[in-house]
Amino acid sequence: MRSSEVAAQAGVNEQTLRYYERRGLLDEPSRSVSGYRVYPADAVAVVRFVKRAQEHGVQLDEIEELLLLADRGPDDCQDARELAQAKVTQLADRIADLQRIQRSLAELIATCERPRTDRLPPDPDLARRRRKPMKLEILQVPDCPNVALLERRIAEAVAGQQIDVTITHRILDDQAVAAEAGMTGSPTLLVDGEDPFTEAGLVPSVSCRLYPTDTGGIDGAPSVAALRAALHLTPAGTAGPAD
Repeated sequence: MRSSEVAAQAGVNEQTLRYYERRGLLDEPSRSVSGYRVYPADAVAVVRFVKRAQEHGVQLDEIEELLLLADRGPDDCQDARELAQAKVTQLADRIADLQRIQRSLAELIATCERPRTDRLPPDPDLARRRRKPMKLEILQVPDCPNVALLERRIAEAVAGQQIDVTITHRILDDQAVAAEAGMTGSPTLLVDGEDPFTEAGLVPSVSCRLYPTDTGGIDGAPSVAALRAALHLTPAGTAGPAD
């Protein structure tokens, strides 16, 4: 299979295939007589496995280890079991976070059953925001460890808000492409095409981006409060637009 066919069937771009090869997740393909890269039939399954594992919070280093364990056979089952158990624990923590967000959304839905006098005052900008969803784009390198943290905080920031938000991801690992896209470290959040957290001194980069905290420290993603301010959302439990 050519690289374009593998990418199409696996739901990735060809740049991602090259990155997986450099990381050792995919064997470097052979070349056809005409010079095209030719992948084996199982390449699609490998790429799909890597993508699915990433979606569930498994880092590329861990995925690489799992693939190596699979290649070496049953003698390494104990190592694979320990690695999988550690990931199960991490997923349980993530599920707990999602359940808290689910409960917040359920409380919002419950307010619709109350009399109109018990509900929040009408938002004059609601109709406009419903007509034009807010578009969030996360620029990231393929194995960015802070994307899941940013996604959780975005979900918490918009929970209970009367706003339509769409989130997309763009994976970059090239400095020139990052500069063109407006990426100043991974992850970079664009709100309707603009970076609300840009500041003097930031330059195009595909390295890890750190954000200042309210207490003077640094973190891998903006805080929930900072995200609400950047998205012009109301603070939790209030009714008016954020200042």
